[in-house]
Amino acid sequence: MKNYAFNATPDNHHLPPSHWGLSPDAIILIPSTTTTPMRTPDNTWAFLVLAVDLHATPDQDVALFAGTWLPEKPPAAAHDGDTVITLTESKRPTQLHDGVDIEVLVAHDGQWQLAGTWQNLTNTWPLAVAKTVATTIRLHQYGHAPMEAAETSPTHI
Repeated sequence: MKNYAFNATPDNHHLPPSHWGLSPDAIILIPSTTTTPMRTPDNTWAFLVLAVDLHATPDQDVALFAGTWLPEKPPAAAHDGDTVITLTESKRPTQLHDGVDIEVLVAHDGQWQLAGTWQNLTNTWPLAVAKTVATTIRLHQYGHAPMEAAETSPTHI
């Protein structure tokens, strides 16, 4: 998977995926340019994360979160370090909303390994999972490198 590097600012968040170095079919979840998906579409396996960018602020607000749908589950050995998200109907919906259950998986050592789960989220789920996804990517990219080195580099894949 190609690593992407870009600098999100309030002035360029509305630009098309090609501006960010992403393919035209990339889906940008943050900043929201489309309706947030609440289920993995039919005939797809998962949402492949292509980019996560956090602002260099104390709160590390999410500046960019983008990906694309994978039609089928690829071999993890061929995708080492890739992070995917699956969306399923919540097993615990409420009267207020039909939620989504989320699983984040990372390809590591030839297997798709669970990195996190969330239950019954609303359409703001990209904000809830983006920082965990960024951390997962950072840990995979930098392994046992000192955090100072990781903090000076953007979190893109």
